[in-house]
Amino acid sequence: MAKKVVKNKKDGAGTTSRKPAPRGFFRRNSFSIVLFLLTFVVFGNGIFNEYALDDEFYTNSTNGGNKVTAKGFKGLHEVFTTRTFYNNDGSGYSYRPVALASFAIEIGLFGESPHMSHFINVLLYGLTVVILFRLMRRWFSTQGDWFSFFIALLFLVHPLHTEVVDNIKCRDELLALLFGFLALLLVWKHMETGKKHYLLLYPLCVFAGMLSKHTIIPVIALFPVAMWFFSNTDWKKIVLYMIPALLAMMANGMIERFGLPATSRTLQAFENPIPHDSALLFRFATAAYVSIRYLYLHFVPYPLVYYYGFNYVPVVGISNPLVILSVIVYAALGILALRGLKKKTILSFGILFYLVNIAAYSNLLRPAPGIMAERYTYASSLGFCIVVIFLVFKWTKLAPENFRWKAPAYSRARFILVGIAVLFAVRSIGRNEDWEDKETLYGGDMETLHESAKANMLYGALLSSRAMGLHLDANQKQAMGNDQQAKQEEAESRRMFIESRIYYRQATNIADYYHTAWSNLGTTYFFVDQPDSAIPYFRRAVKIRPDYTEGLFNLGMAYDKTGKLDSAIYFFSSCIKNDSTYMQGYEQWARVKMQEENDPQGALALLHTAARKKPDSEVPWNNIATIYLQQHDTASAAGAMEMAAQINPSNIQRLANLARYFQMHQNIMKYNQYQSMYEEEMRKQKPNQR
Repeated sequence: MAKKVVKNKKDGAGTTSRKPAPRGFFRRNSFSIVLFLLTFVVFGNGIFNEYALDDEFYTNSTNGGNKVTAKGFKGLHEVFTTRTFYNNDGSGYSYRPVALASFAIEIGLFGESPHMSHFINVLLYGLTVVILFRLMRRWFSTQGDWFSFFIALLFLVHPLHTEVVDNIKCRDELLALLFGFLALLLVWKHMETGKKHYLLLYPLCVFAGMLSKHTIIPVIALFPVAMWFFSNTDWKKIVLYMIPALLAMMANGMIERFGLPATSRTLQAFENPIPHDSALLFRFATAAYVSIRYLYLHFVPYPLVYYYGFNYVPVVGISNPLVILSVIVYAALGILALRGLKKKTILSFGILFYLVNIAAYSNLLRPAPGIMAERYTYASSLGFCIVVIFLVFKWTKLAPENFRWKAPAYSRARFILVGIAVLFAVRSIGRNEDWEDKETLYGGDMETLHESAKANMLYGALLSSRAMGLHLDANQKQAMGNDQQAKQEEAESRRMFIESRIYYRQATNIADYYHTAWSNLGTTYFFVDQPDSAIPYFRRAVKIRPDYTEGLFNLGMAYDKTGKLDSAIYFFSSCIKNDSTYMQGYEQWARVKMQEENDPQGALALLHTAARKKPDSEVPWNNIATIYLQQHDTASAAGAMEMAAQINPSNIQRLANLARYFQMHQNIMKYNQYQSMYEEEMRKQKPNQR
């Protein structure tokens, strides 16, 4: 028997009561089906995109990609027992194993494919929208299904969500909110039916959401507020409902604190120049500035950019006009929310939902990476959608519970709501195309992001990477005797290196402390055969950060190229002292010992030290094998190659060479071993080659 519907007021929120469901699967689920299909209409063109911003955090889309997910199912144990991300110095930070596991499972089933990753993101977004609609039907039961449908529709098409859906790396955000909404829905199902399994499942969803990303926390914080607004549950029961969620959060905290290595995540000044210990007024001003820009983007989602950061988002003082405007606007919103608390108005709840979620990422509580990001608005936009749909019906003076699609009385409301949805959908579809790949995304947003230090750095690095690829390809073509094409590619490589200087210089102009930008600027000279011109930039990078290992290494390479071997050796040794696991330092120092000092024993000793310092690296063993081959010591070379094969058994050419060597030396056991490994790797890699 359905519970009685209690309606507080004309604009008030209903209880958990439900109307009898119509018969037939499609009739019962018509709204959900339409929303799910519309998700693919609006975001489906993004499925054809390639990898883009930071996707290597979860995939093996680049040489520096995620090696854990690349293992597929074999990497699942490591997914849950280690930190998710790592700094250049090897220290880890964040713990998002559910998100990471989704990629390991995906790769285990389908292999590395950006299109499959994009499809899964769109699928998760569609499921989130459907669950949101089902939750809204319970919250706004007295307003009718169309009211909940329009909220979910506006949420679906909002262009601020394009980053979350189109950026493969943002699957953690998708999963966190999906589990958050699902947890709330299960609570309501328990309140409706009393079935215990819902009460058991809901904290598991909270736990899974926490293991996806901690952005679920503000949503969890609003659990008791939502229960108070949309049900007749008293505070004692609300507290009891909250206990399982709090236990799930505590369990996550215990795992991170006692089951994992200590976390280490330091924001660079170009990511967010607001220090943790800065004056409260200073942080408040910047938070207010960021908050008003977020509110503007909710109404006018233009321009949208892939990275905000300093100085595209400046650090401002309390006298900034936008700060003053923000204080006035948000104070008014706060007053409106408080005034409606007692009457439990929809407007009050929508504003509260928006304010709590946006405050968490305004930089007031803690500095946010990039200062601003569209993904930080993902949950808060639900509050925005609730308020907009409520205001449309309020302005047209029509009762949403009586809405009918073809009813003439509702034509104005229908025109406004559909108009907003279409405008937002068109903007989202267009923005999906901007995320096609790194070149399209970085290059397309660059004009808008001229004042963003990191955006300039990223675009410069992308150009340099492409230039390096052309440079290496030109060398290969020259070695094969194709001099004409080699010259063309080398000329294009030089042009791209020179072009990248524009963006590196702009990055250093915005943030002169940006040591990696100075170092990368130096590489644009080094790789066009101007090592003398590169040295001052490498030195500037090391002066800013004396422990910058890559900068020390670059100086060693530059001095080596200019023939200053003593200086080269000094900086190679310095980078190794700074980081004893930095393999390139050992490799280049050993090369100098071999080629310039004719000291093979010294080179071998150095490489054996490298192997001890980083036993999971094949680099030293590859170089040891090369030295032994140069000395015609094939037995020792084979031993070194075996060590490398143990570390990385997927190198087909090495396995073939080892099989051939042991066959020639009539070692049948080892021949069979490496021949079998070779054939197995060939079977594994053939699908990727196709």
